[in-house]
Amino acid sequence: MLLNYLKLSFRLMARNRFFTFINLTGLGVGFAVFFVLWQYTENELASDTQWKDAERIARMGFIWQWTDDNVNWAQSQFGDWHWPEIPKRLAEDFADIEQMTRIFRQENFTHEHIPFHGKNLFITKMNENGIPISFKESKLSYADPNFFNFFSIPLLAGNPNTALKESNSIVVTQRFAKRYFGDRDPINGTLLINGKIALTVTGVIDDLNANTHFEFEAVISDVGIENYIRKIQSSLGGCHTYFKIKPTASVKRLESALNAKSKFYFTELIPERQKNMVKAEFFLQPLSEVPFSNYRWDYFKPKSKDFLYMLQWVGVLSLVIAWINYIKLSVSSYLKRLREIGVRKTNGAGFRDFVIQFATESVITNLLSILLAFTIVQLVKSPIEILFGFYVLPWKALPLSGFMISIMAFIIGILITCMVPLLLYSGYSSVSLFRAIVKKSGGMRWSNGLVVVQFCFSIVLIVMVFVVYAQVDYVLNANYGLNRDEVAVIDLPLVRGETFESDLAVVMEKIKATPGVRGVTAFATITGDAENNMVCIKRSEANNDACLDTSGGVNEDFLHFFGIHLLAGRNFQQDLPADSSTIILSRKAITRIGFNSPEEAVGSRILVNTGTYELASFRYAEIIGVIEDYKIKNQSFLIDQATIEQGIILTYKDRFVPSSKFQKIAVSLSGHQFEVTGKKIKDIYNQIFPDQPFRFYFLDEQIARFYDGEKTARNQILLFSLIAIGITCLGLLGMISNKVLEKIKEIGIRKVLGARLDQIAQLLLIPTAWQILIAMAVGIPVSLYLVQQYLQKFSEHIQLHWWHFALPVMILLTIMFATIASVLWKAANNNPVEALKYE
Repeated sequence: MLLNYLKLSFRLMARNRFFTFINLTGLGVGFAVFFVLWQYTENELASDTQWKDAERIARMGFIWQWTDDNVNWAQSQFGDWHWPEIPKRLAEDFADIEQMTRIFRQENFTHEHIPFHGKNLFITKMNENGIPISFKESKLSYADPNFFNFFSIPLLAGNPNTALKESNSIVVTQRFAKRYFGDRDPINGTLLINGKIALTVTGVIDDLNANTHFEFEAVISDVGIENYIRKIQSSLGGCHTYFKIKPTASVKRLESALNAKSKFYFTELIPERQKNMVKAEFFLQPLSEVPFSNYRWDYFKPKSKDFLYMLQWVGVLSLVIAWINYIKLSVSSYLKRLREIGVRKTNGAGFRDFVIQFATESVITNLLSILLAFTIVQLVKSPIEILFGFYVLPWKALPLSGFMISIMAFIIGILITCMVPLLLYSGYSSVSLFRAIVKKSGGMRWSNGLVVVQFCFSIVLIVMVFVVYAQVDYVLNANYGLNRDEVAVIDLPLVRGETFESDLAVVMEKIKATPGVRGVTAFATITGDAENNMVCIKRSEANNDACLDTSGGVNEDFLHFFGIHLLAGRNFQQDLPADSSTIILSRKAITRIGFNSPEEAVGSRILVNTGTYELASFRYAEIIGVIEDYKIKNQSFLIDQATIEQGIILTYKDRFVPSSKFQKIAVSLSGHQFEVTGKKIKDIYNQIFPDQPFRFYFLDEQIARFYDGEKTARNQILLFSLIAIGITCLGLLGMISNKVLEKIKEIGIRKVLGARLDQIAQLLLIPTAWQILIAMAVGIPVSLYLVQQYLQKFSEHIQLHWWHFALPVMILLTIMFATIASVLWKAANNNPVEALKYE
């Protein structure tokens, strides 16, 4: 009996090849999108839960509150910890803490903390011929000896108990080891930091997966810098601290206990001059929440739960839309099945027979679609990983929940696609079935309702895609307050001799004289850099500190080079002795220290901290200019206290603030032969600074690179939403094609009576037009609510206008009608005689 049902199912599929193609393609693509998005989002949402005892691990940070006027208070939440010795004391003082570990990220390195190198460093390996292999590294960390044991990160080579026990030992990833050692065993190999400090490779770990906030490629033992760590009492650099809570304790209880004694710990950490204008408290963040945070000086790229949930819904909607396609095509083709079902009922077929029949058809269709989906996933796995940032987990790496979800999706698909036609047809008696054949009625309400739901989903998706795309473009093209077009940046040498300053002057003069170069300037940091320095100022001894962002020491060409608007006063002048104790502030900066206007601020003398945050050395400096604020921080534009603009201070070279040394030069290029000009600049650089790494990059690309995550997210949502809309259009094509077959006689008669092309089109499209109008009436308010919720996540966002909804809907309608244009044209131009011969 089952064999007969199988034969019947395949016979029906072969007889309706076009509709079979639409069903299999739609369901196959829907399943493929669902599988890719579900496993990806579930893996990302489970970030950092893979480590042993993850549920008992929390990161410690602090909330820093300050006031500029003793009335208004502001705050920032820091994910790192600026006093590395305190975590050890806390672990000893609080019984709920089982273990503690710290990791110092490269962005936190400073020369004051680690005298033999700062955050800018390169690693060198001497090959067998004595030739150095050097790379500038940006993903190094120092960590406590227990770091790998604390998180149970397995080592491919080496012992996790001893890998970081000795000073100058380093554990590297496979990718890092490959870069320096090739296929040779890296264990006990020697690497040099900045050509001076020798490190011994004591372990190798696998490359870190994407579902973690850790981004290091190598971890150095902090044993060798323990003496320097004890001296770190600065807001300009610190560590990320993790506590493992005892099984009987809780994160909330420990956090409350810490804050009950917070004054005891913070009293000795806050400088005496700031006792009355600063408040601080601890916070503990569960490890599973760390990858989704965006606290100040969290240098890892934060993930967005909202976006991941959005992708999950896109995957689910894609599959639902594919199921709707299948169901509505089954329902819309009911007239062809009514006679068959009526005859079978007359011959005694019961409910059980129809269950087996429709279940067999559904299982075959869904099984073939699943196989097609697996094929699609294997074919596109590498392209989508490269182009769209998705990764497809291998089957052996899929968690049990992933398999269960896949099986559930398959079962649900069978039940849905089986039950709907079963419910439609099984309730009819033989007589009512034949009556429905004559009247051509029955089941259309189901089909019409499903079409409206499908169109509504499509409208919501395309409006969301349109707004997300517009918002990301708005962020990427935001006015940064400085010119970044055709500006190239060159990192200056990290190892500097006594003649560095004069050598730099020669380099800049030669580059400036190079054809294709419009200008050159020097500074410490600029927008797009991984780190931003800070300098504290106050109007007088009696006033509070105001800590400002800075591009470090700059030269006299900096403002003109970047087109930064000078509101009042003057610029620095070349080697003017008086400028050794002058500063330029931004509009926000002068407001913070109490000036009412730029003109009032110019000429005033204020105190500037030329030392460190704790070891302050305030000296008077004259404000010679006030500039418009420009964006200096790397921000993802998410609402968070970390994104507050503090104001900007500029000093002249390192004459006043010794730590504000030049770290980079920028070159403004003209013409389009950037490659040729870049080669000439490299030759000049290598001539003056031989054996020093040369890094040349464009500023707009550097800034855009910070927003790679946003761009990738935009492209991801665009890709899969278009696929979902494509599935909808595929179903619309099948539905219109089926409608043409239903009305083929009517179309033939109308054509014989003189009906025009537009009248034939109206006959076929008016019902669909009404369905689209109903879908718009529901979909646009829903999408308005969703996009408003989305935009509220951003501190700077686009303003919604009517065309943000009208244009996407028009695009969707254009896509849909373009899809069915050929069917309508063919129906309107068929020979009416052939139509009248139909059946």
